[in-house]
Amino acid sequence: MNDDRKKLYEELYKDYLEQLPEKLSTIENYYTEFEQSKSEKSYNNLVRIIHSIKGSGGSYGHHFLTSLCNLWELKLNDWSQFNDHYQEILDLSIKGLELMRKYKTDPSSCSDSLLVGFE
Repeated sequence: MNDDRKKLYEELYKDYLEQLPEKLSTIENYYTEFEQSKSEKSYNNLVRIIHSIKGSGGSYGHHFLTSLCNLWELKLNDWSQFNDHYQEILDLSIKGLELMRKYKTDPSSCSDSLLVGFE
């Protein structure tokens, strides 16, 4: 990779990381909305933001986020009858948010080994 590309890639990586608090806030808002309303709309909003981060994270070099959100989304899709899995969705989302916060603080401390048992 030439120096210009490497520099651009590093800038994109850093910019995405700087936007992560906003993404976390959005997840937290959708989590709270789902927790309070138990509505299909709030569930779908939560799934949609997780899906979005899954796709964009890897594009900017944040492969841990992509792996985390992939597992998270797969599990949420398994629980599409969300009323039957309300507490499991809340518990999983708390774990996901904790891992994302850890990543935001120190990306280098997060490896896929942290995802073992994420369910």
